[in-house]
Amino acid sequence: MIMIKLASVTPIKDKIIKVVFSDGRESNIDIKPFIRGGISDDLEDDNIFNSVKLDNLSGICWENGFDFSLDIILELANIDAKQVA
Repeated sequence: MIMIKLASVTPIKDKIIKVVFSDGRESNIDIKPFIRGGISDDLEDDNIFNSVKLDNLSGICWENGFDFSLDIILELANIDAKQVA
C-alpha cells in the first residue's frame, strides 16, 4: 500500500492554503483557526504566510518555523492516511 503524500502547497488568500496530494486530490485549508499566539501570530503577515512550502519531513512549513505535519494536513483535508495513492 502506498501512503498519500503532499505534492504541493500554495497560499491562496484570507489565510487559506491549497494542498495537492500525490493521488491528485486537492483541498483548501483555512489556517486562521490555528493563528492563536506564539509564532503562529507571524502568519498574520502576508509575506510570512505566503512563504509556505513543503518541508523535508513530508509536511508544510513557513519561514518562521511554524509547521504542520502530513498527518495534520490529511486530517484537516478529511483524507484517511492509509488510503492508496
